[in-house]
Amino acid sequence: MPVANFSRIVIIQSLFPNDEFTGTKLHEDIEILNVFHGLGLDVELVNVKNRHELMETFRKIEEKTKENEGYPLLHLEIHGSDDATGIVLSSHDYISWEELKEPLTRINVACRLNLIIILAVCHGAHLTKIVQPVDRAPCWGLIGPTKEIESGFILKSFYDFYKALLEKGSGGEALRALKQANEQSSLKGVYHFTNAEYFFKKVYMRYVQEECSSKGLTKRAKRMYRKLKNEKGSSIRSVGQLKRHLKRTQEEYFYKYANNFFMCDLYDENKSRFKVEYKDVLG
Repeated sequence: MPVANFSRIVIIQSLFPNDEFTGTKLHEDIEILNVFHGLGLDVELVNVKNRHELMETFRKIEEKTKENEGYPLLHLEIHGSDDATGIVLSSHDYISWEELKEPLTRINVACRLNLIIILAVCHGAHLTKIVQPVDRAPCWGLIGPTKEIESGFILKSFYDFYKALLEKGSGGEALRALKQANEQSSLKGVYHFTNAEYFFKKVYMRYVQEECSSKGLTKRAKRMYRKLKNEKGSSIRSVGQLKRHLKRTQEEYFYKYANNFFMCDLYDENKSRFKVEYKDVLG
């Protein structure tokens, strides 16, 4: 699995007045670990109330990254919506995963596909469900829960995570510490880690199941036929011809999608960092 780099930690907090402010406490704990180990990381806590403040925070993070002020690790301490489709800010503004995807992707592009996101948000792992094969990767890696979690568990599990990460400098050790905290609680398996390669494989397989079945190919071919039949110079004669074309070019488009998703067209180093093969995904 390719590695990712970060040189600063940004905790974004948007909780309700009666909540335990887990982001504030984690910020204090991480600062202590940072000083104790002499790491010199920039550890920032940003409190946001509403949609405008959150989007402005993302914009500033993107700009700082573009100005070579280091790659961020983003940690969000925010409530997830009851229907698992997004987040709810302290102002009760609702933001869908789809809306979150765009600013996170821009930050990830700015840090050359090194963005690590921790969504300490109920149902935060559901962000994976809205990524499409034609997208850029929204992050290098995502850690989020698959269901509701309590503040005490967040503090304990993520303290263990950051302690291992900053003491040992190993993402693998940090994930093992998080997994161990999981196993010692009644919420076994609540956290889910997804990296960019798994992201792409998962979304492409979903695309194949939905769009590349016989029924899906026919539907796509009909759409293309309606669009092309009146275009001057088109040599397309039938829906069947288009359907056969889609089948023949499926592998070609897989690599086009992968090249875009992993930003190989922007950053040459990503060609060797990320290796996803058509035969392996379909297998």
